[in-house]
Amino acid sequence: MGIKEEIRWLKENESGWGKTFEIIAENKKMGIWALKEACGDEDWWPIKAYVKLLSEHGLVTNENGNINLTEQGGAVFDIMKATEDVKQV
Repeated sequence: MGIKEEIRWLKENESGWGKTFEIIAENKKMGIWALKEACGDEDWWPIKAYVKLLSEHGLVTNENGNINLTEQGGAVFDIMKATEDVKQV
């Protein structure tokens, strides 16, 4: 998928995988437990599923409990932030 399609996909579930992506992207890199705490969800399984989906889309990597933003993920996040800034103006 291209950047535009990824942004649309993330916005389909802003409170789920979209929120999870945004938290990871703002930190660039974080441990899985830090992500769980940042999401504030008591149920761990949805977060784990969201990370898997984000990884399948090439937006993050998950290696040994360390979640990192990929280049593609960084580009998607940069454009999302830029369009949010434009909307605010």
